[in-house]
Amino acid sequence: MRIHRVKAALLYCFIAVSGALSAQGTWSTLPHISSYAIRQSSLLLDNNKVITNSHHYFGDVYDPVKDTILPFQGHGFTESAVAKLHNGLILYSGGISLTGNHFDTLSMISLYNPVSNLLTRSLLHHPAKGGHTATLLPNQKVLLAGGVRNVGVIAIIDDPFINDTVWFNGRKPEFFKVYASCQLFDPADTSLLSTTPMQSPRVRHRAVLLNSGKVLVAGGRDAGSRPLKSCELYDPLQESWVYTDSLPFGLSRFQLVTLPDGDVLLSGGTGIYGATDLCLRYSVATQSWQKMSSMHHKRFNHTMTVLNSGEVLVTGGGNTEVLSSAELYDPSSDSWSMVAPLSFAREEHSAVLLNSGKVLVIGGIADGVAIRQMELYQE
Repeated sequence: MRIHRVKAALLYCFIAVSGALSAQGTWSTLPHISSYAIRQSSLLLDNNKVITNSHHYFGDVYDPVKDTILPFQGHGFTESAVAKLHNGLILYSGGISLTGNHFDTLSMISLYNPVSNLLTRSLLHHPAKGGHTATLLPNQKVLLAGGVRNVGVIAIIDDPFINDTVWFNGRKPEFFKVYASCQLFDPADTSLLSTTPMQSPRVRHRAVLLNSGKVLVAGGRDAGSRPLKSCELYDPLQESWVYTDSLPFGLSRFQLVTLPDGDVLLSGGTGIYGATDLCLRYSVATQSWQKMSSMHHKRFNHTMTVLNSGEVLVTGGGNTEVLSSAELYDPSSDSWSMVAPLSFAREEHSAVLLNSGKVLVIGGIADGVAIRQMELYQE
């Protein structure tokens, strides 16, 4: 009997080790960022460094070559719209201020200069809003679309980083305004002008630039915090919006990326059915969504990064628990494979593809605790 148990134990260890060895990719831990980076965008600068904002009025610039972090005075708000301009400056628009137990939306626009490591608050835009998107257009202007603002300062009961209903949470709709309005930021003179509004007001949606120069906007939430399935296309030449093919059901907190062939990939999210393992591909040629193979795990608040190989790396996110799992999608075979898990489970984090081909994961939160440890993935 004892021999059989020993054999069984050895077999279990062999399977476990074999599985660990067969997992694709490796993760290595890096220095801590200086503050919390939850629902923040991280971007690769022209000097090959990575910038990430925090909601405590400062952020960090990470140098992957020297493995050093340089703090800077940041934009200071969560759920700002962020874009890298053609001149290398970083645009931060609006956002949500969380002071004590209160929620407020901001109208501030800031510009970060990587050369001087200084951030300048340039102008105020109207209306004040957060949860909107910023998309750099071929004409070098930035499209700011949608978003939400509060009317008066609202006390928060729920965790603002976890619960979508925190903005609405049984309160009268007049306390919140979800916008269809859009603005164009011109870096040439730092002006902000209105453009044609979207067909539907939405917040916490996603937007990507297509190779045609048009902008695809998908999903999000309406004024009642209901998930949206509608999608729209913005034509910067005509300054017009038209509906395009809808998602199969309402979704928010999913991810969108543009694939090397110009199509758009959507993964995960949450809606009326909860978290999903959904994967969709938007064909630019037919302007329609096609259901692809599902992920191994249902998840939202995750990241999705297109690698130099053309494969797509998905990391972390939430479901019934915060996830450390990571998956790799191959668009050529429409297949998902598990890769080595993150060292730290996290959601609401960001991920950046470095020039080395490695992926840097920054910030996030797990079970109410902010994750400051950065991680690096390599195939």
